[in-house]
Amino acid sequence: MSFRPIGDFMVIEIWKDAGSKIALPDYIPPKESDKFIVKAVGQGILLQDGTYIKHDIKPGDIICMVGKVVKSPGGTLFARMQDVVGVERVEIPSKI
Repeated sequence: MSFRPIGDFMVIEIWKDAGSKIALPDYIPPKESDKFIVKAVGQGILLQDGTYIKHDIKPGDIICMVGKVVKSPGGTLFARMQDVVGVERVEIPSKI
């Protein structure tokens, strides 16, 4: 079963690349589990007038976040875009 994110949610996977670093304040110790790669993003925050506020996060970004990660029954990880505290842009080749 495959899920797609809606609204302010995104689909993420744990990022495991020792060469990738995200700058964090000194008082937050970096951990491998803090880094995720974004696979898909929702439309953004829905306003009362029916429009969306888009986020700057896009698929392929490596993010550092705080907050809750929700795991679907199929194993897909979801998180809210508002919990992202850092972004590292990564170019993903269109063909492998």
